[in-house]
Amino acid sequence: MYKTLSIFLFCSLACHKDTIVVPPVVNPPINSKLNIVWQVPILSDTSENSTVVFGPVLGNPVYCLNYYEPSGAFIQVRDGLTGALKWKYDQWIQPLDGLLANEMAIIKNKVIVNDWHRTYCLDGQSGALNWAIDVTQQNGNGEPHFSIFGDCIYKNNFEESPPITIHASIVRSNYLNGHWDTLVNYQARDSFVLGFTPPSIWVNPQGDTVLIIRDNGARNYIYEPYKGARNWSNIYAYNLHTKRYDWKLEDFQNNTIMYNPPIISNDRYYVATLLKVHCIDLKTGQTVWSKALSNSNLYSGFVQHKNWLIAQGTDHGIWALDMDNGKIIWYNPQPLGLIDKLFYYDGVVYFTSSGDGRLYAINAEDGSTIWAERSPNRLKKRTPNATFGQSYVAIDPDKKVIYVSDNYYAMCIKMPEH
Repeated sequence: MYKTLSIFLFCSLACHKDTIVVPPVVNPPINSKLNIVWQVPILSDTSENSTVVFGPVLGNPVYCLNYYEPSGAFIQVRDGLTGALKWKYDQWIQPLDGLLANEMAIIKNKVIVNDWHRTYCLDGQSGALNWAIDVTQQNGNGEPHFSIFGDCIYKNNFEESPPITIHASIVRSNYLNGHWDTLVNYQARDSFVLGFTPPSIWVNPQGDTVLIIRDNGARNYIYEPYKGARNWSNIYAYNLHTKRYDWKLEDFQNNTIMYNPPIISNDRYYVATLLKVHCIDLKTGQTVWSKALSNSNLYSGFVQHKNWLIAQGTDHGIWALDMDNGKIIWYNPQPLGLIDKLFYYDGVVYFTSSGDGRLYAINAEDGSTIWAERSPNRLKKRTPNATFGQSYVAIDPDKKVIYVSDNYYAMCIKMPEH
């Protein structure tokens, strides 16, 4: 049962300020292609803990420790140069059981965290809570993912509790003030149940800001004529200047749209359903092309290299597609298993796989594998379950390093030369 707490009282709670310590010396890995700059235990007792990395904020990686702690998930920030602990935060309105992709982001010197109905803004330097919003205090419910555009956070809230949701609102807040402004309300048509994901933002040729809204709604399986039907996905373009829909793609696909952010480029919208990549003209709402990739589930979203769209399919490898026509530029069958998210920097695609536990670095120019490395710590008796598969990747372009974790250690790894 949820506790009702006022935002004023909650904001007075202080974060944990742990003593900054020099990280212990850890034996360097052997037989690994990874150039590890530093690695330090996530917890002082080197116990196993599902950990994902975000950031960096102010040059320091942000780690969220998920699930294994009885008291719930918590955030810790570590020094980007040494790995030493800078601060820790766990004073949530309700205990968190973890954070995944698109549930946490960095805006300038702030760490934004969204846990379904509750959103937090933490100061990246000190870990102090700047503000928190709990939409259940206004008899609402929230979706776990959010999107960022400029200085604003966009997400969607519901009046009912998913999955039986027929009223939804797209809301926005500046990252500094912590107040949701409603941009558009939507009511489900006929027997549709809404399943909104955070909007993408497109500025059209006239300079209008347009919300591109994905709806993974489902027909009510109980009632005809949709009894037994699969999910139907919709895409809407809502113009914030005219306060009208520019176009709607209703019953766009008899398939779920993936929650990872689509890509907008040259007035085109690139989005994945479970089995296909689609290119949509944002000025007209017409589908330019659709491409099925070996019957592969496209959980990981996209990254862009030149005029190429790079997509990864579960258990089917990774592709580069021409963004003009969907033609395959290259294909690498090696990456296997569930890939939650792709990360791109300077011609290299980075990701971790929960299928084989490896950290991958793929050359975006030709698709060749630079790394496909497991954690070297898995060979140690005290850390037999070390895997990169439950982490993400955080890229620091200034230091030319990536941050990752293997459930036991936080790591800083030198970017490859290619």
